[in-house]
Amino acid sequence: MRAGELTAVWVPDERHEAMRDLSRAREAARKDLKGKRQQISSFMLRLGRHYPGKKTWGPAHINWLMLQKLEHREQRIVLEELLGAVRQESERVERLEQAIRDAVPEWSLAEVVTALQAMRGIDLVAAVTVLAEIGDLSRFQNPRELMGISVSYPPKAPQETPSTRRYHQGRQWSGAAYPGRSRLELSASSTC
Repeated sequence: MRAGELTAVWVPDERHEAMRDLSRAREAARKDLKGKRQQISSFMLRLGRHYPGKKTWGPAHINWLMLQKLEHREQRIVLEELLGAVRQESERVERLEQAIRDAVPEWSLAEVVTALQAMRGIDLVAAVTVLAEIGDLSRFQNPRELMGISVSYPPKAPQETPSTRRYHQGRQWSGAAYPGRSRLELSASSTC
């Protein structure tokens, strides 16, 4: 470390790892919920049913889905099962978010969670998600160091993706994927 070639690291304790597990479980539940909703949307589109309203997945949209009269009993069973799956996933997300809210007061980073919530668009769950992935923010000397966790600089050479044969130029993404998704979630919630 004296030569400046080594970088100090922060090693999370077991409680922090548990909060990270809880945060990631919530992220997985949100992803599952999104997939179930997509299944219903695809199913209705395949049947030629288009929701006339503007906002999907609100109470009006769900009511519209439940009132659909489908031609075949089998299709009605499929729709009911998919709606039940969406309901279960929504309840799962809510249970995990409540578990996060309940766990924060005893967490070592509880004060930082509160401080992050003072920023526009950051709620408790978003603050926990960011901190669970990044850890103690005091270990960073400046914002560039913090951003270095999910984005490595300088930009590397363009890479070809085998599946798409597209070239990516600019930043080379590396590190934990969750902070990046958290930033997207934060930006979406800041429009409220």
